[in-house]
This record gives sequence, structure tokens and C-alpha cells, in this order.
Amino acid sequence: MKTRWKASFFALLGCSLAGTTPVQAAGEGWQFELTPYVFGPSFKGELGVHGVTADVDFPVSDALQHLDRGLMGMFEARKGAWGFGFDFIYARLKSEKANSWQGPGGIGSGTGDLEVSATSQIYQFSANH
Repeated sequence: MKTRWKASFFALLGCSLAGTTPVQAAGEGWQFELTPYVFGPSFKGELGVHGVTADVDFPVSDALQHLDRGLMGMFEARKGAWGFGFDFIYARLKSEKANSWQGPGGIGSGTGDLEVSATSQIYQFSANH
């Protein structure tokens, strides 16, 4: 299943690099344009739950390795002087790891499995004249 998402990502990347795809109706009718693009997230800082913390360094180069699913693009519709747009970003990153930990103040330690997923969603509507 992960291979399918990576294939979708590279297909979207190819469309994004190819540029926009305008579709025009005859005369003064509606014009539509779909522009796919790629956005690469990164994280750096400290993550903690109930006093147990860990340093996190997740550069953009690792995003593809952990990409579970994603879709990004801009859709525009125009008629005459009016234009309407919908910009969308959806990305879900997922990873699993086993690691050791130490409790707050050095009290307690052990090993455990960690499954982390982060979902980012941004939706924006626009209208112009």
C-alpha cells in the first residue's frame, strides 16, 4: 500500500513540474484550471508526553520515506472578471520505531515501541474580481 502512495506522489510531482493545465470553454464561458504541486514538511525540536521527552529532527529529505498519503493542489474557476479558487494541502506522515527511554528526573527507564503519525490539512477558498 505504501508503494501505491509513493507512486501517486511521483505522478503528482510530474504533473506539478509540467505546469498548469487550463481547460477553456468556448466563448465567454467558464474557464477552469487545476495546478498540482508538492510541499515538503520538516520538523525539528523536542517532543514530550507526561514528562518523557525526545529530540526530533525530521528533515524534508526524510518526508518521502514516511509519507503515508498526500494530495496538494489549486483549483480555479473563472468567468469574465470573476474568479474563484480552492487551494488544498493534505499530508500524512507515519513512522514506527523501538527505542529506550528514561523517565523524568532520571527515575525509571525501559524500552518501548513508538508509532507516530502527523496529519497536516490546509484548505483555503478565495474569490476575486
